[in-house]
Parts: sequence; C-alpha cells; structure tokens
Amino acid sequence: TRRLDELAELTEEQRVRLARVAAMSDAEIDTSDIPGLTEAVYSAIDAGVAYSHEYRLRHRDGSVRWVTENARGIYGADGVLQYVDGVMMDNTALKARNAEFEGTMTAINSALAVVEYDLAGRIISVNDNFCQLFGYLEERVLGQYHRLLCTPEHVADPRYIQLWGQLRSGKPDAGEYQCVGEGGRLLWVQSSYNPILDAGGQPFKIVQLITDLTGRRKMEQELVLAKEHAEAAAAARSTFLANMSHEIRTPMNAIIGFTEALRETALQPTQARYLDTVHYAARSMLRLL
Repeated sequence: TRRLDELAELTEEQRVRLARVAAMSDAEIDTSDIPGLTEAVYSAIDAGVAYSHEYRLRHRDGSVRWVTENARGIYGADGVLQYVDGVMMDNTALKARNAEFEGTMTAINSALAVVEYDLAGRIISVNDNFCQLFGYLEERVLGQYHRLLCTPEHVADPRYIQLWGQLRSGKPDAGEYQCVGEGGRLLWVQSSYNPILDAGGQPFKIVQLITDLTGRRKMEQELVLAKEHAEAAAAARSTFLANMSHEIRTPMNAIIGFTEALRETALQPTQARYLDTVHYAARSMLRLL
C-alpha cells in the first residue's frame, strides 16, 4: 500500500478499499508466496508493463488452489496509476496432472533405460540408465539411427522394416530382442516401443523403454545346459545298468540252473543247505536285475 501511495495520489476511499483488498489477500494467499507476488506486481507497475505470476490460495475449506494471475496497471491520461486490471486462472488440476506426470517420468527414468527417436529412427535423447546398460556416451549416440543398437541379422530381417512402419502409424510394439552395446557387446533386453502423439493425434516421436534381460537369459542358458548334462548322465547310467544287467543275468542263470541240477543229486545235509542258500541268493539277485 505504501508503494502504491507513492505511485498515485489515492483518495481516502481508495486507500481504505486497497487496504481491505490487501488484508483479504494476506489471509487467502499462502504466506510463503506473498513476497514473490508483491515483487511481481510492484516491479510490473514500476516498469509500466503487464505481469503474470503463479501462487497458492488457501480455500475456505482448507484446501490449496494454484492460480495464475495475469494483470497490468491501468493509467490515466496524466500517467497516474488508476487501478490494476487482470484475471486469475485456477491451475490446480493442471498442477496436479503435471506433478503426477513428472513423478511417473522420474520413476520410469530411475527404473528403466529410456531412448527417444524421431519418426526417421534417429536417437534424440537417452537417459543415464541407457548409457550404463549399453556402455555408450550420450554424445556418441545422439543423431544415430536405431540400427546402431541392433544386430545385423535383426536389421536385415523384413520384420525390422515392418516394425518401424507400425511405429510410424502410431501402433506400439513390445518383445525380447538381442541388442549390441559399445564395442559389439551383445545383450538381451525386454523392449517396449511407444509412439507419442501430438495434440492432433499424430505420432511425432517414439519412446523405447528397455529392461536388461542379459542376466536372466544367461541363467536360462545355464539351466538348459545343466538339464542337458543331467539328461545325458541319466541316459549313460541307464545304458550302463542295461549292459550290466545283461552281463550279470547270463552267468546268474547258469548258476541257478546248475544249482537246480545239483539239488537233484545225492547230497549230504550240509551240502544241500549250502546249495539252497546259493540257489535262493541267485534268484534274489536275478529279481533285482
């Protein structure tokens, strides 16, 4: 109020009205935003220009509203400030959406490797996770084509051209791919290609979200090899047992046959008991084989 008094000769009624507005504003404007708003208003009035400033209002229900105030001083023919005229726009919903979007992007950038391409397939941005995963410096890949990250076999595949035709038409794609990092290092990734649409609903860039599957793929290959080794060992064991069974059954049948023949001859009681033991043991062994 003091600075406005210096800029214009206000009547008593105008000063009272301005004091009421100021008192009301102080009550509604978030106290931490008052210095910034004050500076924006007075600087604009001093310079004779319009101002635009964003700040928070405390609603009577206790909630906080984000508003943007756009205004300018209105001066009389003598150049003296008469009043400030402007509009106030409620940006609360927009602020909430922007905060949610920024939080989502922060989470994605923290968890995934992210690459952005133009519709020609040129790399226009990468995040730190991409650089760590592929081993490239950012300046090395910017402006390069997507095929820099692909194996020659993938680029030569007709489905590669189909993929980019699909993306340019606005249709997403996802799958597991083998990629090439710095120095020709091969890695497996889960990749999601997402066309981003402009306000008219037309694609204008492609965002690729990448998850490293190299460790999982390596583990899967090791499990396959371990399974193959186990199956080979089991097959060798079965072959060995089959061969051993055949080799043992032949003489075992001979033992059983001769013991049965000997049991038909005149034997002393002790000899007969020994022969029965051999005969029953041979039959037990034969059953095991």
